[in-house]
Amino acid sequence: MKTNCTERSFAQRAKGAIRADLRLVGIEVKRARASNANRFVWPQRNRIQTVIDIGANTGQFAANIHGLTSHAPIYGLEPRPDYYLAGGAQ
Repeated sequence: MKTNCTERSFAQRAKGAIRADLRLVGIEVKRARASNANRFVWPQRNRIQTVIDIGANTGQFAANIHGLTSHAPIYGLEPRPDYYLAGGAQ
């Protein structure tokens, strides 16, 4: 599914608003960028306690990370309902 500029900018604004709200309660959001070599090692090394997937799409990242952080709650936030519904509300 292709998105136009308006939809992309809406998603970016929504992500920014969520990050700003989380900062108000003392939560800093960082984007995880890992190389393919250590792609799923960083959660265990960094003792991740909570995962917040902003722009979760249909939950692909949550499904992959769950096995590595099964003790940590995972919250997926997707501002576009059409993506959420396409994923089957996982």
